[in-house]
Amino acid sequence: MKLRDLEGQLIRYAPYDDTWTELHNGKEVRVSGIRHAHKHVDSLAEATGVRFLCPVCLLNNSGQRPGVHSCICWFVGVPLPENGGPHPAPGRWHVDPCSTGLDDLTFCGPGAFSVALPCGHGYIENGEFNIR
Repeated sequence: MKLRDLEGQLIRYAPYDDTWTELHNGKEVRVSGIRHAHKHVDSLAEATGVRFLCPVCLLNNSGQRPGVHSCICWFVGVPLPENGGPHPAPGRWHVDPCSTGLDDLTFCGPGAFSVALPCGHGYIENGEFNIR
């Protein structure tokens, strides 16, 4: 399935300082800290990852979006926190140097270049997620 058909977007990790209210033991408490966020970017040069709908869930759900989760693959070298933050799993993917954007994005070695999702396994090759 093409990443564009999976609503794929190139993203950039963009944490920011914030203050918000949380409920602790029935009382509202003001908390300050880092909000872990990402934003859509237009070019691969700006991107630190890619987000897309889970192709396995989408197929199992007959192409209907409700009930389908999103997946994020962060690129090698992205400074993500070890605890907390958006999908801080240990996986980081190398982007093939011939890739120019979302439509030809390919993950390559060294290291693992396959993508293990909670629902299945596959590869991002030439702008497509191929389930294997």
